[in-house]
Amino acid sequence: MQALEAQLAEQRQLHEDEITALRQDRELQRAERIAERQKQQHTSEELAAQLEAARDQIGKLASELVRTKKQHVGVEAAWLSEREALFKVPKVSFCFHS
Repeated sequence: MQALEAQLAEQRQLHEDEITALRQDRELQRAERIAERQKQQHTSEELAAQLEAARDQIGKLASELVRTKKQHVGVEAAWLSEREALFKVPKVSFCFHS
């Protein structure tokens, strides 16, 4: 009878140890999932910040492009006007005396 009680106690202890190990494993997996989620959240926030910075830069560059294009149009109009004025100037003939 004592042998059966000892065997039962040993089996109970093994089961309790196994349950404890399973609980620890579950807690470890839970902590790993939490850490992974936090890492992904951090990465997501960094990427969102980079995206926002890129959008801001694109907006600035687009504004600069529009400004430069308008400036170029103005310079080109002035150049065309000057060219037209030069074409209207009477031609000068040079006479060489011998």
